[in-house]
Amino acid sequence: FQAITQEQTQEANNTQLKISHLQERLPAQPLVDQLILDLEKAELASGSLILNMAFADSSAEESPSDAETADDDPQPIIPSGVEKVTVAMSVQFASYADLEGFLQELETMNRIIEIENLTFSRQGDSSAQGEQSPLVFTVLISAFYYPIEDTLLSES
Repeated sequence: FQAITQEQTQEANNTQLKISHLQERLPAQPLVDQLILDLEKAELASGSLILNMAFADSSAEESPSDAETADDDPQPIIPSGVEKVTVAMSVQFASYADLEGFLQELETMNRIIEIENLTFSRQGDSSAQGEQSPLVFTVLISAFYYPIEDTLLSES
């Protein structure tokens, strides 16, 4: 009897760990503050500099326009009820390695995100001494969350 009780306790603990991991990947709230902290970590780890950020909250279920569906790239299928926080950022970096490092940091975040758009350019002209001006890229990312009822939040 004690072995069965221990096994059930172990299963309950494993289930709670799985739920906690899922809530890190797809939280029940937008958690914009945590997202900002994660972006700052990516900034520090890659040697980049986030110049500005703009946030927008929207439903991930919005249907794409006809022009978007005509593309050869398939649109990701997002479960109903999933919401997203979109962040548009301008990021300055000294080299393409910094750009790559920043994008890798984004891709390895615990939270589920999607890099929706990426453009980059060089600011200003190169100086007469041969130094290159910093590169700036604009990236549009979406971080997803799944709002659930308050009763489920209090259980976790």
